[in-house]
Amino acid sequence: MEDHLSSDNLVDVPSVAEYRRVLPICVRASRTQMETNGRSAIMEMLRANYDAPDHTVTAGQLAKKVNLTNFGDANLRYGKFAALMCEQLERKPKFYIAILVTFSGGQWDDGIVRWTMLPQVAAALEELGWIKRR
Repeated sequence: MEDHLSSDNLVDVPSVAEYRRVLPICVRASRTQMETNGRSAIMEMLRANYDAPDHTVTAGQLAKKVNLTNFGDANLRYGKFAALMCEQLERKPKFYIAILVTFSGGQWDDGIVRWTMLPQVAAALEELGWIKRR
């Protein structure tokens, strides 16, 4: 199971500069999604993913942290945002979310697949000043 998920991780990871360029565009484009405490759900999800130990969460944990209904809702919202990122970055991973995270553990339909934020995404969030480096 672990090996299968690892094979779904993105191979051609964009640079920090590329993420820094497209993150603002994609966050603005995703503003039509649910707002949480005056912020976009996507920003709350990115922050929660970043703040998790080792930048690693499951979709279920992420949903709980940002007050979404369930792991499917987190998967859907992160997936739609990731699709925008893939389009801007001209990447076509098997799963859109691979543009943001690596996958490990669990099965796709059980909500316990661990999502570890790519170091390039974390660095871009820091460089944009959206998240303070830990």
